[in-house]
Amino acid sequence: MSPLKKYDTFWPRFGAGLIDGILFLPLMWGIFVLMKRSDTALTFVPLFILFQYAFISYSIVMHARYGQTLGKMATNVRVMDISERPLSPQQAVMRDLPYLAILTVETVFGLLWAFEGGVPSIDLVVESNNVVFEYVDTGWFILEIVTMLFSEKRRALHDIIADSVVVRI
Repeated sequence: MSPLKKYDTFWPRFGAGLIDGILFLPLMWGIFVLMKRSDTALTFVPLFILFQYAFISYSIVMHARYGQTLGKMATNVRVMDISERPLSPQQAVMRDLPYLAILTVETVFGLLWAFEGGVPSIDLVVESNNVVFEYVDTGWFILEIVTMLFSEKRRALHDIIADSVVVRI
């Protein structure tokens, strides 16, 4: 494989994201349904936190352990250290650290909104997950794409932060 072809990972990464999203859809839907039925903080708060952090936890654990999520395994790409050695657990966390920070702020505000009427309501969170968070999430996503498209090794911003690179295998 030519050196540059090894880093040509945009479409495999895109496919991996779709696969991982589809795999997580039933779990996320189930948690969402349980949250809608919840009327106490004792059940709502843990479900909401699980809902918020399940996917990113999966990403960190899979990248730390295998260098791949199930989607990346299916599309034959692996995340590695910039020197192309296995990714360390610290790097796996660093790759998702900016998103973890955004997610934590969204979670705090989401919980505050959820209890606005005294009884937890996922409907309030959905309604109140306002334009600010949509802009932050969209802005981060655009930065990721732009940095990946203009980097020689197709490194997205989170790869630059973590000193990692995604390669075809």
